[in-house]
Order: sequence, then C-alpha cells, then structure tokens
Amino acid sequence: MPSAIPYDPALALGNLVSIERLHLLEQVAAACAPADAAEDTLNSLISAKRSLDMTSQELAGMGIDTSHVDAESVAVGKDLAAAAQEFAKAKVAAIKSVQPFKKKMPGSSDSAESPVDFDRSQIKQIPLSADSLKMNVQFFSNDASDFRSGTHASIIGSFVSGQVGIFGDEFATQTSSAATSQVNSQLQNHDIAGTLVISVTCSHKNAVLLAPFILDVDKGIGAFNSSFPDAMIKTDSITSMQKIAAQSDTKDEKALTILSGATLGSCFIGMVHVLRKVCTTRFQRVGRLPLASYQP
Repeated sequence: MPSAIPYDPALALGNLVSIERLHLLEQVAAACAPADAAEDTLNSLISAKRSLDMTSQELAGMGIDTSHVDAESVAVGKDLAAAAQEFAKAKVAAIKSVQPFKKKMPGSSDSAESPVDFDRSQIKQIPLSADSLKMNVQFFSNDASDFRSGTHASIIGSFVSGQVGIFGDEFATQTSSAATSQVNSQLQNHDIAGTLVISVTCSHKNAVLLAPFILDVDKGIGAFNSSFPDAMIKTDSITSMQKIAAQSDTKDEKALTILSGATLGSCFIGMVHVLRKVCTTRFQRVGRLPLASYQP
C-alpha cells in the first residue's frame, strides 16, 4: 500500500504547527515517492494480467481463438516480474532513507496553547479534497505442521499494520493488535486452514475547516512569546510592537503557523477464515463365495 500520506500526531486541527516538522514530513514524502510510484505500476500490471487471463478463459469457453490474448498476457507477465523486482528495490531503499527522518519526529511534542478562539470559531466540512480508495487482498495459509504459537496471527497482524501505516504508527499498532486478537480467538475455537484478509483505505473529499476562523488576541500574544522568546511582544512597549510590525513581509519576520483545516481518511479490515474439515470414508468390499454342489 503506497505511503503517500506522511503522518505526524502533532498535526491536529487548531494546533500550532512547527515548520521543522513540516519540512521533515515533506522529506519523508519525497523519500517514499519512488517506492509509491513503483507499487502503483506493479498493482496496475497485476490488474492487467488478471484481466487478460480472465478474458482468455471466457473466450476459450465460447470457442474463440485466444492466441493473441495469451501472447499479450505472457508479455505482461514479463513486465510484471520486472516491475516486482523494481518495487522490491525501491521499497527497501525508501525504508532505509525514511528512518533518519522518523528519528527526528518524536511521538509527543511540547507547544504553546493554540490561539484559536474555539468558542467563536466553527468547524465545517467543505469538499476541497478528493475521494480515493485502495484495496489489497491477501490469503494466509495456516500450516498445520507449524506448531509455533501465534505465528499465523502475528503474520496477519504485521500485514494489517503495513496496510494502515499511512494513518500513523499509533493507529497501526492498535489495528494490528485488534487483528491479532481476533485471529487468536478464532484459532482457539476453530481449526483454521487459512485466512483471507481484505484491507481498504480511503481518503474523503470533505475537508474539515475552521470557518469562521477567529483568534484570541491574548492567547495569540502568549503563544508568540512562548515560541519566540528572543523576540517577545511587549504589550506595554509601543516601540517593541512597532519593531515587530516593521518586520512584516521581510526575511526577519517571525510568525505562527496554525492548522486551520484537515483532510480525513478511513480504513476497513475484513477477514474470512477458512475452516479445516477432514472427512474419512470407509468402504468394505463384500465378495461372493462360490456355491458348492452336492450330489448324493
């Protein structure tokens, strides 16, 4: 699943945003871009290969020559193998390049109180983004010869975590734990031969915005002074405020960045468990015995 939506828990609606964090997220997105493009290419070729194979089977059932379709399917198969190799290389390279940036993004942050006047501001949903949907399906076989406890559940949990990782590490961990717990519950009550996992991630066109966006002046001055202690606004000094106002639209300007809107996403994880049933049928062959003749 492409990871084109870098996530940071500090990016909450109405919060102050650190420019450094935004730059790190941009670098993470740039590092993941080659792997995302390679995965999109791979998924497109997989879809084309399956479509051609299904078309060939339908035509064969109608008695129509499928030699041209089969030839194109073979060609797509070769391109698919090459795309899979390129995706593997790009994915490994992206993981290695992203790790240094993630180390610089702590899970918690310390920032000043938001200057937004939430009592007077309103939250509205406006269609400013775009709807998207990505689906992935994977079957995991539960090998009866593998007696390691929790192997089947942990593999599914890792797969689920990777699918929803675009929504943040915390959400991915929660989803993975829920999936692992659900699979373990099924394994305890049933003999599972395998599990089909269906994952769907979506982005929604309706963005959440603060409109009207009203700031509290006193809270704004406090947040500015907390963020820039070397250039504090002194409300009792007209000279200080004039100096700060004169820096507007210059390279020395200092400003607060506030998140006034956010796009939303959702996900769906479904699992179909295949039960293992063993049927034993016994046959008994009864032969005919020859009849003996008796003559007195």
